[in-house]
Amino acid sequence: MSSYHFIGIGGVGMSGLADILLQKGNTVSGSDVVNSFITRQLNSRGVNIYYEHKEENIGDCDVVVYNTMIDLSNPELSIAKKNGKVVLHRSELLKLLMNDKKSIIVCGSHGKTTVTALAAYILDFCNIDPSYLIGGFSKSLKSNGKNGKSCWFVAEGDESDSSFLKTNPHGAIVTNFDFDHLSFWKTKDRLIDGFKKFISMIENEDMFFYYGDDPILSNWNLNGVSFGLSSKSYLRATNIKDENGKSIFDITFGGKVYKNFILNMIGEHNVINGLCAFGLAMRLGCNDDEVKKALASFSGVHRRVEFKGEVGGIAVYDDYAHHPNEVKEIVNTFNKIAGSRRLVIIFQPHRYSRTYDMQDEFVDVLSKIDNLFLTDIYGAFEENIHNISIDILLNKIPKAKYLHINNFAIILKDYIKQNDIIVTVGAGDVTKIGNELLSLLRNSQSIDF
Repeated sequence: MSSYHFIGIGGVGMSGLADILLQKGNTVSGSDVVNSFITRQLNSRGVNIYYEHKEENIGDCDVVVYNTMIDLSNPELSIAKKNGKVVLHRSELLKLLMNDKKSIIVCGSHGKTTVTALAAYILDFCNIDPSYLIGGFSKSLKSNGKNGKSCWFVAEGDESDSSFLKTNPHGAIVTNFDFDHLSFWKTKDRLIDGFKKFISMIENEDMFFYYGDDPILSNWNLNGVSFGLSSKSYLRATNIKDENGKSIFDITFGGKVYKNFILNMIGEHNVINGLCAFGLAMRLGCNDDEVKKALASFSGVHRRVEFKGEVGGIAVYDDYAHHPNEVKEIVNTFNKIAGSRRLVIIFQPHRYSRTYDMQDEFVDVLSKIDNLFLTDIYGAFEENIHNISIDILLNKIPKAKYLHINNFAIILKDYIKQNDIIVTVGAGDVTKIGNELLSLLRNSQSIDF
């Protein structure tokens, strides 16, 4: 057994890797600048957490693990290299953990966390006992990282920094393709080449699933299993209905029809997520009835169409959508949920580079929202090289209203109405508004609806 120190252990991917190492009997410590539910959970399980980056934090550990967000001048990273410690990027550690496994890498521009969580849960439910690493949390799973006993390892791949190219995929699910993370890739052609290189690395084409309705992926003449909603897909969902917050649909796979699947999430994008997880489970030998039970009992992923609560007829939801196409999809989904109720969107852009590069796309999507609040850009440790602010969107969307992330109570008095549905949208700290808003609603005695 070895001892590992994680710089930035509170990151969702880092925490999952730390959990897997704990399950394998290793000693783990870590540092982070934020005291979060993730760090507190790890600390309760014996992980020593430091909330300041200092050289002495690494102690006498054997291996130091860092992620892309850690600056090379970080004192822990610097002293580890100076002292000759084994230093691994998180993607290198993941590759080592998968060395004796058959890995299924889930990647794509949108939906990969939900697909990875679905696949992991279904395989667990069907007693495959996989290892897994998920970039999010689900109530259906005890952790976002597991050291399973079988040969299968389902992991979320990360194209944002090209680290998915460090994996050795036995199989893969490519959920879709979009032009994101261009601050890293620099050009669209380089991003395309990155995905094509990843796909060329897949060992078993029978275990390769890709979204056949994607306008870009569908033109690449891929050898694998296409999934989607169109008749051209080998694996497809049909007869989709939304009923009481659930999706009901049929599945056609290889000419065979499987009837009346239920998923506790609505939106065609979630049906597609469940569809490819079904295909993977079937290719791994799961029974279709067991997969149906698993899909019906899956509780979703935190921050993905997540219902936070309802007070006085005002419902609050939260979603992680941060790319223009994701925001468009989530707004369409909530328009279905809302029906005749008024929908209020509170959106926080994520990363200065994405907001700057995709400002026209954001304006196009957000301009179609009748009741829109915008809050300050969440930088995610990026340098604001373009010197932009939320004004870049506010100036182009006249009906949008500005909302300060720490001073939003005013909307209770001046804007919110009974029967509203309020959705916080974005990958940053906009998520905190939901619970705080519900608390204010519960405690307020002076709201006149």
